[in-house]
Amino acid sequence: MRRAASVIATAMLLGAPAAAEESLDELVTAMRLEEVVTILVDEGRRYAASLNTDMLDGDAGSYFFARVDEIYAPDQMVQTMRDTIREELNPAQISEAAVFFSSDLGQTIISLENSARRALSDPAVEEMAQENAKTMDRDSHRFQLIEEYIEVNELVVRNVEGTLSSDFSFFQGMASIQDTGSDDRALLAELFSQREAMESDTREWLHGFLVLAYQPLTDVQMRENIAFSASETGQALNQALFVGFDRVYDRISFELGEAVGFAMQSSDL
Repeated sequence: MRRAASVIATAMLLGAPAAAEESLDELVTAMRLEEVVTILVDEGRRYAASLNTDMLDGDAGSYFFARVDEIYAPDQMVQTMRDTIREELNPAQISEAAVFFSSDLGQTIISLENSARRALSDPAVEEMAQENAKTMDRDSHRFQLIEEYIEVNELVVRNVEGTLSSDFSFFQGMASIQDTGSDDRALLAELFSQREAMESDTREWLHGFLVLAYQPLTDVQMRENIAFSASETGQALNQALFVGFDRVYDRISFELGEAVGFAMQSSDL
């Protein structure tokens, strides 16, 4: 009898990691992380093109853009996010989050967010979205719900901190190639001097994005979304996503800085 109980217990222990990984697979699929990363890769390529124009006088060359494609490695980006979610959430939270995002509402939210993100790649659409958000009645129930969603998820402060971190990594990467050294304290001081303006710009962008993305949702659906975000699982997932994307973009930014530094060196030869 004891032997049978021991065998059952061992089987349960061996099955637990597999079950947890299965829940993680379900969550990653439900959140469409591969689709999200594809959108971010497209944004990254456009950003690299702007670096070529603004910092390299349009002379980056084919090596630079080949390197950009290597840097924005979708499989690596998705794997970083998976690993971070696994680290930050316990198995029960992963399972609960998978249930939410697999639901009709969860899938609707993901579809709306991804569609809005793609649409904003068009400058005309982004300008229209920003204008719509600016003219929206600040006292309206819908605007208050969007503000609540922003505050619950700390979207302004977390996005700004992520941007500051990635900017710092970019300039460190560039300095590592140019052998100019990096005065980290001076660089941080310069970046943090822009924080107030960055917070204003980030809040404005979030308003435009969320007003556009969540327009089809009812107030009841917005409330459900906010309730999940405010839950222990929602907060843990929000933390995991920001930590994961910080890891992704700190690496990408450093390597982009290296690529820009190398392109600058090559143009000087």
